[in-house]
Amino acid sequence: MLGVVSCSNDDVPEVVADGETSFTVRLPEELASRTFGDGKSATTLKYAVYEHDSTEPVTFADGKNFGTASFNNLQTTVSLNLPRGKHYDIIFWAQNPDAPYTFSAENRNVTIDYEAGYTEENDAFSYVLKNFAITTATSQTVTLKRPFAQLNIGTTDYDVAKLLGLEVTQTAVTVKDVYTQFNFMDGEQGDVDKDSKTDAAFALADLPAAGETFPVTDPANIKYLSMNYILVPADKMTTSVTFSCNDTDYTPYTFENVPFQRNYRTNIYGQLLTAPAEFKVEIDPSFEKPDYDMPVVEVSNYKELKAALAMENVNIHLTKTLGVSALQDIPAAFEVTGKNVSIDLGGRKLWSMTGSFIVKGSCESFSISNGELWTARSNKLSPIYVTEAGTKKVNVSNVTFQQFAWDGIQITSPTVEEININGCKFADQGRNWSNPAYNCHRYIHIEFRKDGSYMVPMSDCKVNITDNLFTMPRYVDEEAIGLYQVNPAGVTFSGNTLNNYSGSAAGKWAGKPYELFNFWNLDEAGQWVNWGAEDNYAFIKAGLNLK
Repeated sequence: MLGVVSCSNDDVPEVVADGETSFTVRLPEELASRTFGDGKSATTLKYAVYEHDSTEPVTFADGKNFGTASFNNLQTTVSLNLPRGKHYDIIFWAQNPDAPYTFSAENRNVTIDYEAGYTEENDAFSYVLKNFAITTATSQTVTLKRPFAQLNIGTTDYDVAKLLGLEVTQTAVTVKDVYTQFNFMDGEQGDVDKDSKTDAAFALADLPAAGETFPVTDPANIKYLSMNYILVPADKMTTSVTFSCNDTDYTPYTFENVPFQRNYRTNIYGQLLTAPAEFKVEIDPSFEKPDYDMPVVEVSNYKELKAALAMENVNIHLTKTLGVSALQDIPAAFEVTGKNVSIDLGGRKLWSMTGSFIVKGSCESFSISNGELWTARSNKLSPIYVTEAGTKKVNVSNVTFQQFAWDGIQITSPTVEEININGCKFADQGRNWSNPAYNCHRYIHIEFRKDGSYMVPMSDCKVNITDNLFTMPRYVDEEAIGLYQVNPAGVTFSGNTLNNYSGSAAGKWAGKPYELFNFWNLDEAGQWVNWGAEDNYAFIKAGLNLK
């Protein structure tokens, strides 16, 4: 058993014997101000000790496998009698005793219950001391850091909305693809359990108290609507945030490609309650030094669109149809060079004569949604190309593809880790029934190549092709979908519909609709196998409706 003493005063106790180790445990000094994120709600410290590389916690003198202490002025002290000549791992966790967290010394983790709702009282902090050598009596100070990101949402049109009859008294927030478990021993200072991914749905809750100030440089005209903590990885991630309020006439709004990072504050604010929606997303200081922000840019012409696609982190909103009346202004290509680029077409059309979006390797995350892409049918080009190494995530949702004469979506980048194609329509408008030159090659083309050859082993990219509509197979030359060298375990194909699968509208594909969909991988002998066609096309049939 291990001897332990803990206290809450500001002084480190005197070290009286070899092996007695004192830890002054502090919350960050910058938290001394009274505001959301000041750390003062985290009043209880829990800690556990392990021999280095052991998963079994040491038992304390009271028979428990973890100890506790209380903070005073953001500080407490823990003294441990540790045998000399050994190495230890020690984990520290600070929280409000009533916070919805489950600390487990046995599993060396903490689990999060988002359904309990999140407030300032649920702030928490952690630190991991690894391979700590005991050679003599010593004292050491450790400073805990927050494992969460803080999400703040505010609006600049609260009073105007109230005059128009929209009085917001409560808000609800949903953040997709966050985590419920934090493993202390993963990474340098712990990290999320990748298998604990979930959507954090925060139910309707009252607005922050009137005394709370929205955390931006000039908060005077910003009404604080919500604050939540979410568990995210140590490295930056992007995901979507959906905001709604107590008024049932308010249409929930989804912000795409919102950046989050551990111990960073993400602020979304602007004109959120009245139309048109204008807002800004940024990473704010005071948790950690910010290294990026994410402004929302409204574009109404091709020149503005081209400039916005080069911004490092941007959420682009199309405010008018860009069509044939301004074709002389269309650039040769829409090159997407920004690091994280999200485009909301706003239900409008976007024309391109040469091929719409060329996503460069500098773009790690690309998203486009809610509108129509028109491509000149005389050019054998695709509306969306993702071909260079560097891109990791591609989202295409609720987009109608018109007139394209090559692939609707072509993704051949070897580095892509996640592809979501959802709710899209691959249409037939503007094609010529009698002229095969106006046919398309494929609707969706995804393959993984590296250095000119197919990747071996195959990619573990997660591919989700769901709830899409494929029309008029007569106009398809090669295949509706071609998916090459992707691990089948990561492929979801469901809720899709193929129209006009028989008769003259089906052309050469009449009577054989499932042959339009090909999921190919190389086997151990280097031969191509269409795993989607196995068991009489069972995989394809399960995910495809014929009409």
